[in-house]
Amino acid sequence: MSETTRVVIVGGGMAGARLARTLGAARALAVTVVAQEQHPAYNRVLLAEVVAGRYPAEVIALPSAGPAVTWRGGLSATVLDRERRLVRCADGTELPYDVLVLATGSEPVAAPPTEPEGGRGGQPPAGVHPLRTLDDAHAVAGAAGPGVRAVVVGG
Repeated sequence: MSETTRVVIVGGGMAGARLARTLGAARALAVTVVAQEQHPAYNRVLLAEVVAGRYPAEVIALPSAGPAVTWRGGLSATVLDRERRLVRCADGTELPYDVLVLATGSEPVAAPPTEPEGGRGGQPPAGVHPLRTLDDAHAVAGAAGPGVRAVVVGG
């Protein structure tokens, strides 16, 4: 009887999802992905196309990792306990691992938040939106429209 190797991937973006799909095909691996976003994995490069209305969100979805992979979407990893070889999640779940992969991606550099006394509670200035996630794309699309001027910083 063979022993199954437990793989935990923290991060459900393009790299984490593609790795999970590849590893999910191996018979002796139990793969779990902890993904902060609730949405299934998608091609972030095409987010601007969703904003522009050229593609619906379903078109940019990546292929499923398959039935051999446990996808824990909408969940953050909060503690990496290397001594005990486990990942603790925001909901209290502990995921033991033999192999841990950190595929957390990056965070956008955003405009400095306004001061809490400025009435926005430390939020970005009105009209400023990051474009990193599918939820961001929907927010930008909702704020944009015909005749609305926009400036893109970065890219």
